Formats: sequence, structure tokens, C-alpha cells
Amino acid sequence: MLVQIAEGKRFFLKIYLQTCGITKEKIAVFLRFSQEC
Repeated sequence: MLVQIAEGKRFFLKIYLQTCGITKEKIAVFLRFSQEC
């Protein structure tokens, strides 16, 4: 039971980090381009 809860949290965290990571990467790339300009 506890193992299933831990796996569920890990799965949710992976999706959460992927979606947030994409936006953070876009912001980082945007800031990098704006600094170069």
C-alpha cells in the first residue's frame, strides 16, 4: 500500500517536473536570447 502511494507520488512529481521544466526552459531560452540582443 505505501509502495503504491510512493510510486504514485513519484509519477506525479515526474509529470509535474516535466511540465514545469518545459516552461522554465522556455523562460531561460527567452532570457538568453534577450541578453544576446
